[in-house]
Amino acid sequence: MQDKDAQALLYEYEILEKKFEELTMLRENLKAVFKEYRAVKHSLKELINKKSNEVLLPLGGGYYVKTTVSSDENIFVSIGGGIVVEKKFEDALKKVEEEELKVKEEIKKIDEERKKIKKQLKSLAGLFS
Repeated sequence: MQDKDAQALLYEYEILEKKFEELTMLRENLKAVFKEYRAVKHSLKELINKKSNEVLLPLGGGYYVKTTVSSDENIFVSIGGGIVVEKKFEDALKKVEEEELKVKEEIKKIDEERKKIKKQLKSLAGLFS
């Protein structure tokens, strides 16, 4: 193998390695989002199944206020850009489930891409042995 070819392969290896690391970080971020959606889904189901619930409402910085939430009320959902819309609990639950599924599918795609890159990295590493 010529020096020029070896440098090109090494460069390709480094690029793939960086992409693998970026995908790994993205996967971890998506897993955190997925976990958050799961928690929201669980909370919404609890609120839907009971007529009235006493909850601790986080104010931030470790401060909470005790309040009562009724499943007859609506929930406010951020849709981005500082815009909040009012939805029924059941509609909000459906939306959370849809978002949860999207994130799960995205994680699956990332895992497939990481698997391909890992295979390529292994193949390239074999050329240097």
